Amino acid sequence: MITFKEFLLIFMAAALFVGCQSAAVSKPGSSQGVIPRREMDALKSAAKAYSGRDVSDEDIYRLANQLQNNSEAQEATSTVTNALIQRPVVYYCPVDGKRFAPSVKECPEHHVQLKLLE
Repeated sequence: MITFKEFLLIFMAAALFVGCQSAAVSKPGSSQGVIPRREMDALKSAAKAYSGRDVSDEDIYRLANQLQNNSEAQEATSTVTNALIQRPVVYYCPVDGKRFAPSVKECPEHHVQLKLLE
């Protein structure tokens, strides 16, 4: 089984190269959660190439569900997507230099306004 971080990297890479297709794969036992067949195949191929092991459709659906319902995962996806399509926006604490995502505007430790890293 692949880890969530591995899945996130694979998912982002596959999303760059795959367009939507009419043929799709439904989540086993459900009429919801349809992933286009070409995208599913690309995700599974990338996962196998990255991890060296086979990944089932169920593994992909489980990890996609985690991505959809986990705010940390959503922010990570947003950060990766932004990094791939534009210059990343990073803020830092002027006190200790610690870096933060664009959604954080104040250092949680020092309570000072973050500055944009240029």
